[in-house]
Amino acid sequence: MPVPKATVRACFPTSDIEALSGIRPHNSLDRQLEEAMLLLDNTKRDQARACKRKNYWISERDLKPTQGSTSLRYGSVWHSAQEGFYKHIMKYGWTRDGKAIVKAVSAAKLEWNVQNEKQTYYDDYRTLENCLRALILYVAHFNHDEGMLKITSVERVFKIKMQCETEREAKAFPRVHKAGGFWFTGRLDVGVELDSRPWDVEHKTTGEALSKQKQRLHRSPQNIGYFYAARKISKEPPEGCLISLHHLSAYKSRTTGLYGDAKIDFDRVPEIYTDDDVEEWRLSLMSTAEEILFEQERQIWPKDGDCYRYGQCPYTALCQQNAPLGQEILEGYFVDPWEVTKTVPAKEVIVA
Repeated sequence: MPVPKATVRACFPTSDIEALSGIRPHNSLDRQLEEAMLLLDNTKRDQARACKRKNYWISERDLKPTQGSTSLRYGSVWHSAQEGFYKHIMKYGWTRDGKAIVKAVSAAKLEWNVQNEKQTYYDDYRTLENCLRALILYVAHFNHDEGMLKITSVERVFKIKMQCETEREAKAFPRVHKAGGFWFTGRLDVGVELDSRPWDVEHKTTGEALSKQKQRLHRSPQNIGYFYAARKISKEPPEGCLISLHHLSAYKSRTTGLYGDAKIDFDRVPEIYTDDDVEEWRLSLMSTAEEILFEQERQIWPKDGDCYRYGQCPYTALCQQNAPLGQEILEGYFVDPWEVTKTVPAKEVIVA
């Protein structure tokens, strides 16, 4: 059976005084303790809230299905295109020589190839061609950004230490307290200045109607988490989040089985969060971390049973074996460790 990741953390107990005081590491033991802390990003948080067993497969065992998700692949490629586009603009300004689009196209093609090397996918309308077409339409749709938006940062990877801040929290989250806290990690898409005020821009792709998606993303814990991170690592706290939405959908012919022309649309929605919103998010994240540490201790990782919320969960085949943890047949899955802080050189990770 695989060694639980919690085993390493258990070797380095911390005192109550250190956990509450926020004392920075002062010796090698403290540094080892911090390195062994739980790493929790928005995706892992969502997984743990949805199903503990799914969180186990992904975060504890680093398993991925060989059959990939076309929607996730498209989202990754779209994000890469945005990264290439805005990095060029941040460096050279709003030039009209087309080089920013060239950079975006190159980044999208590279990510497309990377995704296809790791997993296989069913063919549908979420193709590289439609992604590149959408990119051109995106630039045209937001052509007024030139002269209005100043790009200040692109793809900032962060690692923020979360700790119990009061004795009440230490009692409410005893495992988080004992561990000395945990790391909240992630990546902020784009930082901009609009009317001389800073904003955090987050890119989202969807096949649903934009009106429905805007309602779903309103007060989204994921976006509040990014807002929290932006406040922690930025010289000037952002006003809020600008959610940049990209819709892509297509109808499939019952006669031919082929997809028609893709429907492409965009919107950008401002979200403002209060200090109370952020504090409620922080306590929710602390609660999730406490639950994960509890599962790492007892090694049960219960199945929550909601395996078909957005289609079939890709890990259903593992759960249906009902085998003891560590004794499953892994056909159709492969080990692929991933952590956002490992996607860039260590010196580029912003630690707070």
